[in-house]
Amino acid sequence: MAATPDGAVLAAQTLHRATNLDDTESEHVQTNEAWAAQARDALTARLAEHLATATQQPASRLTEQDSTLIWMWRHTAPAGIRSWLRNRLDNGWELLPLLAALITPKQFPFPLLDPATLAGLDAMFTLDALYTHLAPPPRKPARSTTHRSTPPEPCSHPRPARTGTAT
Repeated sequence: MAATPDGAVLAAQTLHRATNLDDTESEHVQTNEAWAAQARDALTARLAEHLATATQQPASRLTEQDSTLIWMWRHTAPAGIRSWLRNRLDNGWELLPLLAALITPKQFPFPLLDPATLAGLDAMFTLDALYTHLAPPPRKPARSTTHRSTPPEPCSHPRPARTGTAT
């Protein structure tokens, strides 16, 4: 069934539904049964094969089908896709173009991060790793040429003058 990319998507969806009876989109294959583990391993090998051509180009050139295969892998074996993506990032892919390919739906011109998407990104990368990678480098404080020995005086605003008398 997973011999083609479309077949792999169908197989991933079928495996997910068969092993995750409450059908939550943000969860992965949830069983330790031997048949499911065997199906998961075979499917992830096929997903990797289908994504092999994508690894030869920059992340900015991922197709919609490539992104779908990555998401299907996430739902099938999050630890496997996390390792695969780390390897891709270590070998030439850039994170921002990859994220843009993964989270920009075709019908919207900008990325959308809903709770399900955040859960997926957490499963694929871990949010801590994303925040660390995307955080701007810490700025060094500007060195002052003058040094104050006393703190600056607090700003005081003059009180308005009273007009009239109190009774």
